[in-house]
Amino acid sequence: MSQFAQPLHVVSLPDSLLAPATQSASPTARKSGPWIDGARFDLLFVANWYWPLLILFAVVSTPTLESTVGFWMVYMLLTPHRWITLALVFLDQDRYAERPRVFLGIAMFTALAILASIMTMSTLTMLLVADYLWNAWHFAAQHSGIGRIYGRVAYPTDKGSAFLEKALLRTFIIYVILRLGAPLMADDRSLWLGWLDAVVPYMNWTDLPLLAIPCYLLGRDLLRLQTGTLGRVLYMASVLSLYSLLLLLAHFLPHGNSIDPVMAGALIAVTIFHSTEYLAIVSWTVKKRFAKKDNGLMAHLAKRWTLTLAMFLLGLGISAWLLSTQSEASQRIWFILNMFVSFLHYAYDGMIWKARPAKPVVV
Repeated sequence: MSQFAQPLHVVSLPDSLLAPATQSASPTARKSGPWIDGARFDLLFVANWYWPLLILFAVVSTPTLESTVGFWMVYMLLTPHRWITLALVFLDQDRYAERPRVFLGIAMFTALAILASIMTMSTLTMLLVADYLWNAWHFAAQHSGIGRIYGRVAYPTDKGSAFLEKALLRTFIIYVILRLGAPLMADDRSLWLGWLDAVVPYMNWTDLPLLAIPCYLLGRDLLRLQTGTLGRVLYMASVLSLYSLLLLLAHFLPHGNSIDPVMAGALIAVTIFHSTEYLAIVSWTVKKRFAKKDNGLMAHLAKRWTLTLAMFLLGLGISAWLLSTQSEASQRIWFILNMFVSFLHYAYDGMIWKARPAKPVVV
């Protein structure tokens, strides 16, 4: 089961996700009650309430079934959810036109940084460590951002920034991911992650007190539970219970070279959760943003979004699998290319989802 633990540190929407919820250019947005896009869509693709079944699957599945699910998870979810961010930037003419130099500058800087790392270091562990740490923030920011979308839906009169909520939720999720330790096996691991290896044992003292954060966040929403807040409560309950389970497993399970099946299942669940909710929010936003537009490639694709997304997932997934399973040289090329896209995914998400003040109307 240990192969399923790996994707966690190489895969997210920042609080920036508030943008879709506050945009006024969505004339076709329908009333969905306490939901973003309806109960079934939210519970299945955003709140991912089937995650306990993934843990059960990890416990009872056979090696053949594990490898099959691993293929679909890595190549049909994790990889596409990172690459689709590039489409959101470079195929959306309006968005790209806002800051073209910044988008291209980030891409060039990232490429040069990766090239410098390759040329000056014997292994790629430094890139993996950078990915792991940045991704911990990315996971936390994405859940926080979607939580704020639900916050706007559930509490429309609350115009605050929810700073305390964001700070607590992000702190808790980052803590849990760091608490798991980065499963990077390389000769120079200690050079880059020695500090984390030294700190993790002391986290036994803070694990259980940190559970006060999810208890507070969920308890606060439960005290305000009503029909209009149901989507928000169910989303927060799903996220907080999954990460709380991960923290409890990390605290109580013995540490060794093999991963407990329940822990492996929880890692599968949190990885699929992250990728699925990202693709769901992207789909919801694209259809809202381009529903009434007729010009541009994204407007054309948005009207056929289900087919477009299916072809994108399948085409990119198969291409990634073919490239990553060939010669050693092709595997290295794929790793570097995927790392490049991952860093752009993290950086661009912090830009394209960020809510910006509305432009004043000139009369």
